Amino acid sequence: MLADNKRVFIFLGETGCGKSEIAIHWGLRLAGQGRTVRFFDMDQTKPLFRSREAVDLLRKNNVMLETGYQFLDSPIIPNAVLEKIKDPANIAILDVGGNVVGARVIGQLAEAWGDPVAAYFVANCFRPFSSSEGDMAQGLEAIARAARVRSVSVICNPNFGEQTTLADVVGGYRQTAAMLQETGYVPAFLAAPAELAAAVQDELPHVAVLGVARCIKAPWEK
Repeated sequence: MLADNKRVFIFLGETGCGKSEIAIHWGLRLAGQGRTVRFFDMDQTKPLFRSREAVDLLRKNNVMLETGYQFLDSPIIPNAVLEKIKDPANIAILDVGGNVVGARVIGQLAEAWGDPVAAYFVANCFRPFSSSEGDMAQGLEAIARAARVRSVSVICNPNFGEQTTLADVVGGYRQTAAMLQETGYVPAFLAAPAELAAAVQDELPHVAVLGVARCIKAPWEK
């Protein structure tokens, strides 16, 4: 579903779109195949729902979490990121938080990508900045341009967290596909809560559906 033949995976998107959950899921999947996976938490803005919150889960499943020394909630870049991404022995997953700000940081490392890179823009039409056709198209183009990636595929991820229903996912997919129609982009696949994935596939048999288990919880949920 995601490009298994690639070595570098970049997950981009607006704040709160759910890209960290998808990035974590993909890291765990690749590590389960016996690959050497380095997971780079590149979130530059928000203090909640970052992939570094899942450090225990990642390490338990042999995914190496790369994150720099953090002082409070200051933006950080993992140590020796360029060298680790360039190492052909590593599968590199970059969870790029912070909208254009985070993408611009990634753009400074573009020389390391080479050809084996897959970039994904995660779109949640129920979140601010992605709830209209103009907002989604503008955000997608701006973030991809700042990250300096040659091509981007769209992951449709319509959800309200734990309150997400089957109708939300199916309706959100159709809404996102319609909003992208004028941009030339189509959803590469649909991410759905793991417990709803089978029912979503039944409702949308022509769509590639990826079931994603929720890994990151807010402090008040722990």
